Amino acid sequence: MMNPDSGCDIEDIPLVFDEDGLRRFEKFLVITNQQACDLHCPWCTGKATNYPFGDDQLEELVCCLEHTRRAGIRFNMGIISGNGEPSFLGYEDLRKIRDTLKTQHFEEYLFQTGGNLFWDTKKFELFWDWTMELTRGAFDPKRDMTMRGYKRDYTKTETFRKARLGLNITLIEENLPDLPNEIDRYLNAFGDRLVRLTLKVLNINTRTGKPDNPYSQWVFDHGVPPEKSETVAELVSSRYSLKQEYDPVLDRIVWDACDVPLIMEMKKRRYGRLHMAFSQGKLQDYLLRQFSFPSNDRLGSFVLR
Repeated sequence: MMNPDSGCDIEDIPLVFDEDGLRRFEKFLVITNQQACDLHCPWCTGKATNYPFGDDQLEELVCCLEHTRRAGIRFNMGIISGNGEPSFLGYEDLRKIRDTLKTQHFEEYLFQTGGNLFWDTKKFELFWDWTMELTRGAFDPKRDMTMRGYKRDYTKTETFRKARLGLNITLIEENLPDLPNEIDRYLNAFGDRLVRLTLKVLNINTRTGKPDNPYSQWVFDHGVPPEKSETVAELVSSRYSLKQEYDPVLDRIVWDACDVPLIMEMKKRRYGRLHMAFSQGKLQDYLLRQFSFPSNDRLGSFVLR
């Protein structure tokens, strides 16, 4: 069924409007293509999904954001991300992306890093007031470093100690029994700087859902599957009070963990339905479908090609 107001499958991308009648997406991501990373995560999302690399074409970012603005689309979060480690991008390019995103007045700004950003003070200072989003395999630094194949513990840096944090806890089967205690460790260590904690159900392959390479096979063999998300939710609810029951639009549950939002995306819906990504000069979704904004359509409208 096609929604005449959006030009796309209503079950695929839900219609969400704010009080001003503007269409809302949750996240706008600038995905840089660095083709390099100082981590060696066995579940690497880019490699599991086999996202293609290419020229960033950052000169197109202003124009693409203008298309969304004129179409009456607004975003909660502006995020710098990467197919690879985004902080490997040059200082001037990072500054230009920051300045461009700052013109859009997102409610929150995030920088997704594997930790490398904390070793470059000059680049970190560009984003000192942004939330640093990091994914962890384990709270214990030695375990995390072994699991993800990096050699320098960024949690010991002065920049990390100053950062606002949004931490993703990777859900792995063997770690599940200890999950409530692991959450407590993060809260006790970083609670005063935590913007949120997110329980991360890994994607086998964001585009196909099939374990068709070593990285997606690792997720299939070791990750907590979406079908087990309710079991995880029950485990978490045994320790933390529910703040927001399951939201079918955002596909998530939220708990109150000592005044820190503890979030779990349940993966009952296609991941990233309310995300829009700028990559290689184009606006795309996670299935690499391109957003297009016909000039004669009404506010909030677009088509996917």
